[in-house]
Amino acid sequence: MAVETARKPRVHADTSVFGGCFDREFTHPHFPASGGDLTVRKSKEFDCVRMKREIQEKLRKEFEGMTAEEAREARRRRIAEHSVIGPFAEQVRITKTRTTQ
Repeated sequence: MAVETARKPRVHADTSVFGGCFDREFTHPHFPASGGDLTVRKSKEFDCVRMKREIQEKLRKEFEGMTAEEAREARRRRIAEHSVIGPFAEQVRITKTRTTQ
């Protein structure tokens, strides 16, 4: 008879994501943990929101005129053929298949 034990929930926090908020260049008066001075975040040359919008527009144009099914298949093919993402996606598919059986 197999005995199942409850697994403790785990959280992975990538400190590179939030660690920079304590750098002097990002301090703000409303965030005491950041030092609370009047320095406001510097403007950066890289704008992730603008990049996201540009990518979305490019993809919208690429899939324009396709049915939803055709666009889904085109995305699936692109992922499968990618040298890095393809093998990862295949492992996810295999794992998903095993857990649903």
